[in-house]
Amino acid sequence: MRVAWGGRYGRCSNCVEPTWYFNYRKFEPDGAGVSFRRGRVDAIFTLWSPAGWHTDRKLRIGDAAPLATQLYGPLLTVHCGSYDALLLPKGRTQTELYVFDRKIWGFGLSSAGVPACH
Repeated sequence: MRVAWGGRYGRCSNCVEPTWYFNYRKFEPDGAGVSFRRGRVDAIFTLWSPAGWHTDRKLRIGDAAPLATQLYGPLLTVHCGSYDALLLPKGRTQTELYVFDRKIWGFGLSSAGVPACH
């Protein structure tokens, strides 16, 4: 991750697994998070709702949540407190589409079996 995003990251102080936060601007929430298990990347996820991010099928942050099922078909929903995660399992990974206030709020990519809520 350091090669791709640099060495400026924060560390989560109360996460179960080591987790790094890469923010676009210091002390601003937009960016990406990476968590590790046994020294390897286990999950990558957006922080907050960074502008411009989209999926391979052009589902964009800010789009209405029903567009996700139009593009990807039926999705399993996991409730994560104040937001939901729509899951797209594929082999040994799963993609998470985070929904808040009926809009796409962010994205994640995890190893299969990793909790969807970040």
